[in-house]
Amino acid sequence: MKKAYLAFDLGASSGRLMMGIETEGKLELTELHRFANPPTRMGERLYWDVPYQLREMKEGLKKAAETGIEIASIGIDTWGVDYGYLDEDGALLGLPYCYRDSKNQWAMEHCPASFSDLYQEAGLQQMNFNTAYQLYYDLQKRPKVLQAAKTLLFMPDLLAYFLTGEIGCEYTIASTSMLLNAKTRSWSDSILQQIGFPKELLPPIRMPGQIAGCLTKAVQQETGLDAVPVALVGSHDTASAVAGTPFTGKHHAFISSGTWSLMGMELKEPMINEASYNANFTNEGGVCGTIRFLKNICGLWILQQLRKEWKTEFPEIIRQAQDSIHCDFIIDPDDERFTAPFSMEKEVKAYCREHGQGEPQTRGEMAAAVYKGLTQKYQQCIQSMEQITGEPVEAIHMVGGGIQDQLLCRMTAEKTGKPVITGPIEAAALGNILLQQMALGELNSLEEGRAKIGASFPISRYEA
Repeated sequence: MKKAYLAFDLGASSGRLMMGIETEGKLELTELHRFANPPTRMGERLYWDVPYQLREMKEGLKKAAETGIEIASIGIDTWGVDYGYLDEDGALLGLPYCYRDSKNQWAMEHCPASFSDLYQEAGLQQMNFNTAYQLYYDLQKRPKVLQAAKTLLFMPDLLAYFLTGEIGCEYTIASTSMLLNAKTRSWSDSILQQIGFPKELLPPIRMPGQIAGCLTKAVQQETGLDAVPVALVGSHDTASAVAGTPFTGKHHAFISSGTWSLMGMELKEPMINEASYNANFTNEGGVCGTIRFLKNICGLWILQQLRKEWKTEFPEIIRQAQDSIHCDFIIDPDDERFTAPFSMEKEVKAYCREHGQGEPQTRGEMAAAVYKGLTQKYQQCIQSMEQITGEPVEAIHMVGGGIQDQLLCRMTAEKTGKPVITGPIEAAALGNILLQQMALGELNSLEEGRAKIGASFPISRYEA
């Protein structure tokens, strides 16, 4: 009898439940459920609607039960850094803040811990939404919440808790927080002391490839499923996406392309030195003992927001950008002004105007400015990685939803001078499933799983 693996993949704009079934050594994926997952603005703050997320996840589990297929396991991956607090009764203390909330800039600027000290311990690039800065904000501005809190859980662990009742912290999501010692892969006493956060609120760290728990009886009754095990996968979505990347060479870089572009290399040990510090590279935990040496680059976020504002579809935006690609406009997609503006179009125009480029007059010129800025970031990142690691990058493997944009893929190859290999689109869900199989003892190695993915899904290539 065939059995299925369920992969929840929640990004910063949408969530979905994918069902994976293996047949004769090949994986097949089916989307069972998809839902929007935007942050909610209340007053001046941005929050994540956890009750809504759970309701949609349970709706997906109901659909899985209705298929009549045996469900072997469930895995959950989400975006990084964000978290919620539980009180002593296990109740959620308010809605978690979204990492795009404006409070984070204040927190980074006022945090007493120097970035150089934090980097030596955690090896993470400086971004104002790093969990360490968010926690400093809580300490200064929300002390009553901390007084009532018993446990902090990152988003995938929080969602898993409400499905299983089990508390813990998966390693790859913990590694996005700037609270972890990158070398010992344990909570950093030094960082916690510098920001003043109580270590007792942090749960034990658990490695991916294990079983976290099983669906509670209440969830079983709601969904129609049995006591299905929930596996610890690479619960940071980029960790799952890299796990699901079928690398074909040793010296290949990766880009996980979605709302964010996560661009880097897979290493065996963290790389924390003066060069990586100056270039602001990050060392995040991967599955099976690996390190993801990478940069967080603003990805399709700007285009996604322009699409909403223009009320048009991506094929039309791509066509217009292609027609205007030789214009002189270019933006820095990582400029703070693009984090969460009320009007992305106004900010793109203002950036170009303020940087002496004039003002783009058409949608094509604005979109072209985004494409050119994004691929220039890729070029700079590749050059820095080669210099820091001393290793040549022979090709770039792109995965995720962004690879459906052929203009982006082609421009990436042309700008970086590297061949670009693309596929699969659903790398995060596939990496999620591989770790479920490892947790169940059905897969011997990551290499074996990646080879299976490479044989199961189409791969394309763009020459430099």
